[in-house]
Amino acid sequence: MCLTILEGVRVGFVGTTGSNKSTMLDLLMGLLDLDEGKITVDGRSINGDLCRAWQQSIAPVPQNIYLADITLVENVAFGVSLEAIDMGCVREAVLRAQIAEFIETGPEGCQWSRVSAVFAFPAASVSASAL
Repeated sequence: MCLTILEGVRVGFVGTTGSNKSTMLDLLMGLLDLDEGKITVDGRSINGDLCRAWQQSIAPVPQNIYLADITLVENVAFGVSLEAIDMGCVREAVLRAQIAEFIETGPEGCQWSRVSAVFAFPAASVSASAL
């Protein structure tokens, strides 16, 4: 992959759950080492002392995820009482967040603590229960 980011430009990485956005950012910030290739700034590889200087010159906005020990539906509609949850809004939020497929095909062994919701997505249905 070849990526050029010009000085002073704000960059955002967008993609579905599991598409390695966080890994890409960790590599660009020097938090992970590359298996091969290199990351350069102004033609110089980011490593050693240059890596620390690079980290001090960037302003990442971290991804913080908070999930309560409640159902998936309650997490999506966080703060809305059970009686007031609009499943249409929940479905729309899941689709807009691009996590519908992730929920439908959760990785084997995925621990969905206390999840007991059934979604009816267009062309798919999801059923999850506490593991």
